[in-house]
Amino acid sequence: MSHLEERMESDLNYIRDWLWKLGEDVETALRNAKKVLVLRDPDMAYDIVLGDHPINRDSRECDRLCHTFIARYLPGAGALREMASTIRINVVLERIGDYAVTICREALQLEGPLPERFSVRIDSLADDAIEILSDSRRAFREGNAERAIALMQAAKRMEGRMEGFYDELFAEDDRMDAPTMMAIFVVFNMFKRVADQAKNICD
Repeated sequence: MSHLEERMESDLNYIRDWLWKLGEDVETALRNAKKVLVLRDPDMAYDIVLGDHPINRDSRECDRLCHTFIARYLPGAGALREMASTIRINVVLERIGDYAVTICREALQLEGPLPERFSVRIDSLADDAIEILSDSRRAFREGNAERAIALMQAAKRMEGRMEGFYDELFAEDDRMDAPTMMAIFVVFNMFKRVADQAKNICD
């Protein structure tokens, strides 16, 4: 391996590690946002909102690293495809970090605990969405196409389990105050989008 090839491989691994760390930070934000939903802790929510700024900064740096890599090495098809995928996944992760912030803001609008049946549904959806996100990142890092296909199928099955949620929620119109209903709607939608974005990683 030539010196140039060694340097290229080193830079490629650096970008891979950077994207992985970004994903870890985003997953942590999501898990903590789920806790805020239960605890309604304003300090924890504030930490997540502030923590989104470093995530956004690291996302911009990842984009810069990828474009610099392409300009510096003019890589072949394989590495070029990986850079294109990395740029796309980087955008996905930055968006998911924003979802965590939105969940926190909605959680703080709640005056009391979520109604149990909706709390259980959201808790299950959150766990499934975060797991699919984690596994999809791992499948990309390992280049495991079979695992990615299986995860996309799992995400579709999860969507099937979500059917009827909105009808159940809006059926509570006469018994639930508007801020609580809106918070439940937004939080559920955010975790659903996490699963949708995880599917995009698998594509």
